[in-house]
Amino acid sequence: MGKRVSTDPETAKAVHCMRKEKKTFAQIGSHFGHTGSWAKYVCKAFDATTGGAVNKRTPGRPKKLSLDQEESIRMLAENMPEASSLQITNALQKRGVLDCSARTVNRYRQQQLGKPPSQPRTKRKPAVEAVARGSSLVDMLLDRHAQIAASARFPAASSRLSCLISPESSESVTLYGWFRSSCSWRVRIALAWKGIKYENIPVSLQKGQQHSQEFLAKNPLGQVPALCIDGFVLTQSVAILEYLEETRPNNPLLPKEPKSRAQVRRIVETIVSGIQPHQNLPGLDIPPGTPDEWKLAWSKEWAQMHIKKGFAALEQMLKESPGKYCVGDQT
Repeated sequence: MGKRVSTDPETAKAVHCMRKEKKTFAQIGSHFGHTGSWAKYVCKAFDATTGGAVNKRTPGRPKKLSLDQEESIRMLAENMPEASSLQITNALQKRGVLDCSARTVNRYRQQQLGKPPSQPRTKRKPAVEAVARGSSLVDMLLDRHAQIAASARFPAASSRLSCLISPESSESVTLYGWFRSSCSWRVRIALAWKGIKYENIPVSLQKGQQHSQEFLAKNPLGQVPALCIDGFVLTQSVAILEYLEETRPNNPLLPKEPKSRAQVRRIVETIVSGIQPHQNLPGLDIPPGTPDEWKLAWSKEWAQMHIKKGFAALEQMLKESPGKYCVGDQT
């Protein structure tokens, strides 16, 4: 049979390294001019000497999730507990939010959210169906959030949506948006508040889908949201809200009194013009070839300075507007 055990530590270590590469004992033995039994004996002898440090797999450190990733997982898990960790992972990976495995997500749900151990599967779903469910999970959740927001502000809204929808809203309505876009959030909430059914089509800002020719035909500026409604495409979130208010007066977004309406618009413009642009990614991108002395204009410190200035002005406006809410005592 040949040599029973190697007296060369380097050879023994090489045998184990080859074994970790999924090579068979026969292949390893042939490489060293021996049989497979010789290679197997070397592995056992080396394990006995080193405690199996080379042959045994040492578990790596669990991947640490960022705060944004934890918040995304928590939002999905708490509002859609029936969703599996794999579905949550697929949905968030498709949108570029996660770069970890479903095992990491499941571990976080069990340790931090108290998720019970997974039940045995009774029937495996087809792969195509599983991907479809995962890709639409975030959209389903955001729609549910919008419905919850509407029902919380307007009692029994969820049970009366069908009778609250105006005749115009019965036509096809399509929203092109992104789940992390606050401008898209506004439109989602407004559509749910007014009981307007719509189709949501995600436009991934992280993948640059807003710069595709198909989307630029809808919005040459390459920004979300874009709303296809009443036979035309409308962009800019505030313009969309104004149009919905004028054409769908049910469940109004603005108060009746002119001064209060003006105050609402004043607050909105302060946010969309004086605060929000400084935290958007295009506002933080430094153009190629920018001189070092000009780069301060695109720094985060510069953006934070203007954001703080905007919030200080907003707080002063809210102090001047008495009431339970930002404007008045009713929603």
